[in-house]
Amino acid sequence: MPDDSRGTLGTGDPSKNLRKWVLLGVGLGSFCIVAATWHTIQLVHEKRDLEGKLAGQAAFIKQYIELLPAAQRPKVMLEFANVLRQEYGQRQYERIYQATELLGRIYPDNGHLAYYQGEIWRIRKNSPEMRKSFLRYLQMEGGQPEQARSGDGEACYNLRPEGFCGERTAWVCHLMAGEYYDQAIHANGVEKKTFLEEAAKYVECERKRFPSGFIQNNPPKIIPSEILRDDVEQQLKELEGPTPQ
Repeated sequence: MPDDSRGTLGTGDPSKNLRKWVLLGVGLGSFCIVAATWHTIQLVHEKRDLEGKLAGQAAFIKQYIELLPAAQRPKVMLEFANVLRQEYGQRQYERIYQATELLGRIYPDNGHLAYYQGEIWRIRKNSPEMRKSFLRYLQMEGGQPEQARSGDGEACYNLRPEGFCGERTAWVCHLMAGEYYDQAIHANGVEKKTFLEEAAKYVECERKRFPSGFIQNNPPKIIPSEILRDDVEQQLKELEGPTPQ
């Protein structure tokens, strides 16, 4: 029977067979377009629903905070910051991201939130978004008085509801330096030098804010500060050539 079927198809009118296949293709294509469009509409509605829920939750939390005595309001953000640290230690990265999205509507210029967003993008290996979040942190940090951005990591969580401290800033600078150093490794010529110069800028930021540097073996691993500093300096010297005598 299969042979008979192939024979019938082969002896039929080619133009009719072609029309059938064209119509079938058009039908399938239309179905795919409609399905994709409907899926897109659903995603839009879901996003709108999510936006509405976030806005509602943010308004409720903000109203609650505003009802607190003025002296207690800064403590709320410190509590949030310590919860974020705990969640990060437990690798609850999606919950952290959702929390920073929600709290960002209440505290739009907060160092804790910008920092943790950068860390989540780092975990997700999204370098552009990581750099964007960390640059935002550094820009906000630069506008703070010295007494509001110095100190070790514990100062961030116990004393600074705004979310800035010297050790955290140094860590952000270290990660930025490592990011540009990694790009320099895969580049050549002028582009390589540009990346190394950016890395050197952040190496100096780290050295200034936290001279002892960092060593971290927990994933995602980083280049230890001393090695990173030496490598960036050495490669820049090699690109610039020998000093004239």
